[in-house]
Amino acid sequence: PMTATIWALVVDGKPLHFRPEEFSAKELAQLSQAGLQHGATVHLESDDGAVLKHLETPLIDRRMKMGQLKEEIAQVVRLQPMLFKVCRANGTEIKDMDKGVGDSEICDNDLLKIEEGTPLQPHEVSVLMVEFRLEDFVLQPHSSAFVTDINETIGAIRDRLAHQLNLQPDLITMRRVVSDRVGAYIAPNTKVHDTLTGTVDGQSLAFQRHSSPVDLVRGPEDIIVFVRRFRTGDSEGVVGHLDAACEVRLSLGVEISAAVAILAKSCDIDPGRLTIVKASAGTPLNPDAVVELDWESFSEVDQTTKLQDLGWQLSEGALLLVRDRTEKLKRAAQKYERERGVTIARNI
Repeated sequence: PMTATIWALVVDGKPLHFRPEEFSAKELAQLSQAGLQHGATVHLESDDGAVLKHLETPLIDRRMKMGQLKEEIAQVVRLQPMLFKVCRANGTEIKDMDKGVGDSEICDNDLLKIEEGTPLQPHEVSVLMVEFRLEDFVLQPHSSAFVTDINETIGAIRDRLAHQLNLQPDLITMRRVVSDRVGAYIAPNTKVHDTLTGTVDGQSLAFQRHSSPVDLVRGPEDIIVFVRRFRTGDSEGVVGHLDAACEVRLSLGVEISAAVAILAKSCDIDPGRLTIVKASAGTPLNPDAVVELDWESFSEVDQTTKLQDLGWQLSEGALLLVRDRTEKLKRAAQKYERERGVTIARNI
C-alpha cells in the first residue's frame, strides 16, 4: 500500500490495530487479549475509497495541545500537518490547535477522523450552499464546501457567489434553511455568526436567483410568504397539481379580508372562493397528500380579525397552499382485487 494508507484489522466490527508492517506475531498475541478470539470475524480495511481512516494512539496527556497531538499524528500518517484535518467522529473539524486535548472535549476511546485537505482556522466555517428555485420549490446542492469567516457579512458571501455565477449581486438573495426547507431572507449586512448556529461546519445557506432586484426593506409587521395554488386534475385519474410558488408580501397587522384579497389576487382566484392551508415543515406536497389536508375558508371568520390573531403563527418564508373551493377535490381511484381470499384496495 501507499505510505499514507492506514489499515485497520477489524474484529467483529471493531478496529484493533493498524498498518501491515505492525502485524507481527507478538502483536497478534496481544490482539487476542483485546478481542481476537476463536470464531471472530476478521477483515482488513484501508482508507481507500469511502472507508474511514483508523489510527490507534498511545496514551495522551489531556493537557497536551491539539497542535502537539496533530504533530504526532502527522508522523504516523506521514503527511504535513497543513495537509490534513483532525475531525470528530461526526465529521466536525477540530480547528483550534492552541487548545488542550481536554479543553477540546476529547475523551478516552473517542474516534478521531483524519481527512486530507487544508485545515480551517478557528474563525472559519464551511457551509453547504444550496440553490432555491420557485419553479419546483426544491433546494438543489450547489457547493459542498464554501468557506467563510464567521465575521463576514451575508452580502460579502452573496458577492462572491455572484462572481462565481457571473451574475449581478443584486439579482441574488440569501435565505436561511430551516429543517431542510427554505426560510427567511437574510439581510446583506447580517454577519455569518448571527445566521448560523454557532460555528458548526456543514450548515446550509440558500441562495435564490431573480430576474430583477428584490426590495428587502419592509415594515416591522411585514413578511414575505410563499403561495402555491393547487389545481384539481382535469382528466380521469389525475388528482391535480401544485403551481410554481410565488412570493407575496403580507402585513401581520392587516385584517383577514385584506389578506384574503392579496392572496387571491396572487393566484387569480375570486376572494370569495379562496381556501387555504398553511403547510408546516414536513407537510408532504404530492397531490395525493395535498387533497387530504384541512382546507380552511374564512367565510365564517370575523373579517376584521387581524392576520396575526388567526393562530397560524405566520413568519417569513411560510408556505401557504391555496385553491378555488369550487374545484371539487379528487382522490386517487382505488382498484379492488382478491388475493388469497383477502380483498385488498390498491391506489392506481
